[in-house]
Order: sequence, then C-alpha cells, then structure tokens
Amino acid sequence: MYSSFRRFAVLSIVRDTQGAVSIMFGLTLVILLGLIGAVLDFGSAMVSRTQAQGGTDAAALAIAQPPGGIDRDVAGKRYFEINYPFATAGVARKYSDLGVDVQADRVTVESRANMDSKLLFVNGPDQVAANAITVVSRDTQPTPPDLDLVLVVDSSRSMICPSGVLSDNTLGNTDVCDGILDPLPYPGPSVPPPSVTNSRYAEQLAATQELVSLIFSVGSPNVRFGLVQFSSNLKQADGLTNVQSQAEGYISNITLDGWTCGACGMQGAINIFSGASPSPATPRADGAPLSKVKQVIFMTDGVQNCAFPGDSSTTYPGTLCGYERYDADGNFISGLSPSDGRPFSDLRERCDQLKSMGVSIATIAYGADVQGSGSNRDSLEYCASPKPDGQPQFYLAPDFSSLRAALQDVTRTVGKMRITK
Repeated sequence: MYSSFRRFAVLSIVRDTQGAVSIMFGLTLVILLGLIGAVLDFGSAMVSRTQAQGGTDAAALAIAQPPGGIDRDVAGKRYFEINYPFATAGVARKYSDLGVDVQADRVTVESRANMDSKLLFVNGPDQVAANAITVVSRDTQPTPPDLDLVLVVDSSRSMICPSGVLSDNTLGNTDVCDGILDPLPYPGPSVPPPSVTNSRYAEQLAATQELVSLIFSVGSPNVRFGLVQFSSNLKQADGLTNVQSQAEGYISNITLDGWTCGACGMQGAINIFSGASPSPATPRADGAPLSKVKQVIFMTDGVQNCAFPGDSSTTYPGTLCGYERYDADGNFISGLSPSDGRPFSDLRERCDQLKSMGVSIATIAYGADVQGSGSNRDSLEYCASPKPDGQPQFYLAPDFSSLRAALQDVTRTVGKMRITK
C-alpha cells in the first residue's frame, strides 16, 4: 500500500511539473511573438518613416524653390509623391494630408501617419507611428553670398528688332527687321533707332540691369559679375567685378553689329574663369581665385551662323560667318552653308569645357527668331546644366516678361538653400 501511494505521489509531481512547463512555454511564446512583432512592425515603420522623410524633404525644397513655371503647391505635391512610394508598409499617405507651413524664412512640411500593426497588436498597440518632418530654411535674398556670374550676351545686329518681330538676315539689306531700317550701314556698330523703344536691345538692357541689382543686393564682397559680348566674333570680355556701378557700366557699353558666333561668346567666359584674359577686375575678399558657385548665363536672339573664331566685326562676312554668297554667274564666293554644323559643334565643345571647370550654364533663347526646334535649340538644351530637380536650365523667352522671368529663375537656381532639420 505504501509503495502504491509513493508511486501515485511521484506521478502527481510529474504531472504537476509538466503543467508548469506548459504554462511557462506559453508565456515565453507570447513574449517571443511580441518581440518578433515589435521588430517587424517597428522595422517596417522605420522604413516607411525614412521614405516619408525623403518625400517631405523633396516637397519642402520644391515649395521653397519651385522649378521654373510650376506653382508652389503643384511642385510640392509632385515631388512628395515621386519620392514617397505609397504602397510601402501599407501606409496610405497623401500630400493633401501633410502639414505645410510657409514662412518668409522657412518652409515646414510635416507628415503624420500611423501604420497598422501586423504582429505587435497581439500584446501591444494596434498602430505604429511613421511620421516625418522637414524644415527648409531659405534666404530672403535671391542669390548666395559666394558667386561668380558671367553673362554672355548676343550683341548681333538683329538685336535692333523687337522681340516679337523676325529679323531679316539677307546680306546687304538695311531692312534689319519688318519695317525697321538700320540708320547705320552694315558692318559698322549699330544702335536701335530712337523710334524702336521695344527693341530686343532695350529689353535685354533693362532685364540684365535688373539681374545685376538682384545679385548685388546681398551686399557680399564675394559676389562678382562679368560680361561677354559676342556677335561675329568675341567682341568684349569684361572681368569679374564686385562693384555694382562697374557691372552696370559693362551692360551700358553693349553695341550691336555682325552675325552670331555663340562659341566665340563662350570662349570669352572660358577666358574669364581660367584667368587667361582678362584678369578679374576685383579680387575676392578671401584671396581665392574663384567662388564656389560659378554660373554662366548665355543669351542669344539668333541662330548660330558663325564658326569659331568667327569673322571680324569690321569686315563683310567671309568663310566662317553668314550664309553662302554667289556672284551673278552663280559662282560661290564665301560663307557658310545653312546646313554647316560647325557653329553648333563649336558651341557645344566650349560648353563642355566650361562644365569641366565646374561652371553651371543657363541658356536663354530670346526673341522670335529662336523659338522653334532644330539644331540651335538642341545645342542650347545640350549646353544647359541641370537644376536641382534635374530639369535643364534652358529657357524659351519670346518676349520681355519671359526674359525677366528666366533671369529671375536662374537667380533662384543658384540661390542658397539648406535642410536644417
């Protein structure tokens, strides 16, 4: 009887121990599932939050500095949605749900959203936060305090024409554009007749003087301006100056003559940035040869029709400029064929050289002559450096208002912006 009782007691203890193990295993399994759930859910939330951060970063920068021609809200929505994949972790986040606060000195974009818990709900919350916030500080001034900007302007004879009127490139014709006679015989320097108040020359003068005011408004000694004039050849290259009155004098000294050798103008920019000629008019305050931000703005109102080095502005177009000329018997005299690609390849080569020097290039096709497609536009788009959003700094400017808008957009592109949080 005693042995039977002992055997019953031992079996009871074994059964009791097995029950305790089951309970401990169950508790451990719950904890283990909770830990796995936490790792998976918080990991998914971290991935979602990282990608949402990229979306709010892109949206805030686009709102603070929208690409040219795009509404601020449209830009913010586009860049948030491009940079944030909605399917990630099953989080449905829309741009319309973002908190957007726009101030004069900063833009704040805040994304607050919760993702459903996949496993953590077993013994924890049923949602996990996947929030993101970006604050972009923006300068109230349009340009950075450290900039070397060289403006390369077309000063060919067609600048006499109003922006909306086509020019006449017929050799020897004094009717430069529709109904407007050049008071001075070609090839001497020309100025628009007093009656032409809306000439491309006058509009370019006003827009570029405004540009000079903008870039010097920051009051920094390390903002400098240079100017290159080109027509049939490289006419004038004025070195970098930090004196606003001197920069304005560069612009007021522009004269018109000749044809269009864009490569000659870009060579002038290369000369300035390489220090070959001319030397900078005023040195930087820190003694550095050039600023960290180097920008060229190339403006042309005509199709490139001169190969480098171009022809002298004081001689009739010869073998490197203009169009084909024939005598009375039909014999070729001189000039470029309209199908000759040298003017465009010469321009592209010099754009490549500037880019290799760390120079950013904006190109502007100004006036009625250059609004169409073809080799000229292709070359200008090729030369244009990308903006922060990847779009080229290429602008079609058929009139004065679009010319001003293009120059203002360039100043925004080179403006200093940084993410502060």
